[in-house]
Amino acid sequence: MIEQQYKDLFQQFRSELDANSVEGMNRHRDAAFDRFQQIGFPTSREEDYKHSDLARAFDADLGLNLRNIPIPVNPYDAFKCD
Repeated sequence: MIEQQYKDLFQQFRSELDANSVEGMNRHRDAAFDRFQQIGFPTSREEDYKHSDLARAFDADLGLNLRNIPIPVNPYDAFKCD
């Protein structure tokens, strides 16, 4: 299940997440992860997510750059108006 994949990714890359994030994010990460382990992704039973399939939205492999590896692309060269 996709939830378990995210839990495994979090546990595997926790040190990289902390090293490449600001302290304000790191401060809340344990509580947020504990809450996610308790309730998982919202389902259609939760009113605010009645029309959103979050598990399907997060199912795609987006190639997360968790180690914050520099990508040698200049955005000003890649995206310009002619």
